[in-house]
Amino acid sequence: GKTNAKALSFGFTEHAYWLRLELDSRARTKPYLLHIDYPTFDDLRLTIESTVTSTQFVNGFLVAPEDKSIAHRHHLFLIPTGEVTTLWLRATNTGSFQLPLLLWDEVEFQKAQGYDMLYHGLYFGIWLALIFFNGVMLLVFKDRAFACFLGLVTSVGIFQLVALGFGADQ
Repeated sequence: GKTNAKALSFGFTEHAYWLRLELDSRARTKPYLLHIDYPTFDDLRLTIESTVTSTQFVNGFLVAPEDKSIAHRHHLFLIPTGEVTTLWLRATNTGSFQLPLLLWDEVEFQKAQGYDMLYHGLYFGIWLALIFFNGVMLLVFKDRAFACFLGLVTSVGIFQLVALGFGADQ
């Protein structure tokens, strides 16, 4: 689940960074979800090595939806359990490089996503109501201030949709 730990951050860079993680999950029967909680990350490539296999997955904002490991607004990778695995993560981003890595139990992740979606549904519902109200006020009063405010509120809301991962294909 979520912790108060800070994300890896390398500022604004176009460099590729590699992370190597050792995961001993021999005592676990359910798979983990590796969650990168930064929806606009450009390109993530994960290789999972065990004593038997090596599997590669891709994800990222610039990756076609059909090529993603799991269709979701955030970047998710299913990590098998019951063995010792090495995870190699190659990450590149053309914007701010923040890499918040979270390891979730699948059930806990789904529960957290339910609350997250409820919060975002309320937020964007209020946003749409604000747009509607100001649109009506613009039609009634024909005041330029309402037009400017309507443009501002609409553009900020669209930015939020994209920044939170709702603006991209899943």
